[in-house]
Amino acid sequence: MGTNIYEKNENGYVLRQRNAAIAVVVVMMIFLGLILPLGALVHWVEGEPQTVNGWVIGGISLACFALALTMLRSEWRYLVIDEKGISFHRPLARPKMIPWEEVRDWGLAYQTTRRGWVHYLYFSTERLKVARHGRNKKMPLTYGKTVYISVEQEDLSPLRRSGALSFCRQHLGWNNKSAKNFAPMFTSDLA
Repeated sequence: MGTNIYEKNENGYVLRQRNAAIAVVVVMMIFLGLILPLGALVHWVEGEPQTVNGWVIGGISLACFALALTMLRSEWRYLVIDEKGISFHRPLARPKMIPWEEVRDWGLAYQTTRRGWVHYLYFSTERLKVARHGRNKKMPLTYGKTVYISVEQEDLSPLRRSGALSFCRQHLGWNNKSAKNFAPMFTSDLA
């Protein structure tokens, strides 16, 4: 397990997701985005006007930069959970704050990918649609009303032991089901 994935501080918890593999991919994309245009500058295509070559170089650079930026924004995210609520952070965006009173759905869900199962710890201001006959939740593609981080399979047990889920239960009326902000934790059939 990587260090500082689930970290307790004086006000609550900071929950990060693993991103070492994606960091390598982003660096490679940026590297390729710079190498390809530089190689094209060195070897101008015979018979083509220089403006066409400039547009090709610019297009390749822009595409590589946009892909690296998209991957960076989707993978370097973390949650800060404290007395006020959940604060969602990601690069090049303002933090999104969800107060405890607005949380209507939260828990652990999963999605299937080429690599296997990917789990998510999510918090939403509205009830998410159920999937797989009520055994899972559908994660939205955007962070409009729902924020989430991915949790690797080997990090599920450390997350449960970290105390962060108990901290969330406490603030969402776990002990008092008649509380105004009661939101039970959803756990998928694979979590």
